Amino acid sequence: MQTLQKEYTSTTDKLRAELKKIFDLFPNLRELLSIERMCRLVGFSDDLTQRILSGGKVGFKGSLYSAEYKRKFSTEHSTAQIEPEPNKPGKLRLAIDGADIIEWFRMKYKEFQKSIGIDWTDRNVGRGRKM
Repeated sequence: MQTLQKEYTSTTDKLRAELKKIFDLFPNLRELLSIERMCRLVGFSDDLTQRILSGGKVGFKGSLYSAEYKRKFSTEHSTAQIEPEPNKPGKLRLAIDGADIIEWFRMKYKEFQKSIGIDWTDRNVGRGRKM
């Protein structure tokens, strides 16, 4: 039993060392893995995800799921790509139509609300402290 435990510990130590070496050689790999996970969660196909991760601008149409808004948002023509995070040198983000994916979902949600008659620009009109 102890031999099996030592073998397991030795193997995991070797794998950890290999992973550390890989992450050191490819500093953006953690971010790319995070973006891959996000692509899967929002509903990109494996093929589309692979094309996005290869670094190109990828056109698509269909629906993407937002966990924040708990709904899908449709698009007839959009582009997805990985781009540098504007205010964080060395960091990457997933962008849809040039906007961070979170901002893209926010814009789509506002469009949806407007389509059902909710206009947030009118919300603050007439508000203030009443004495």
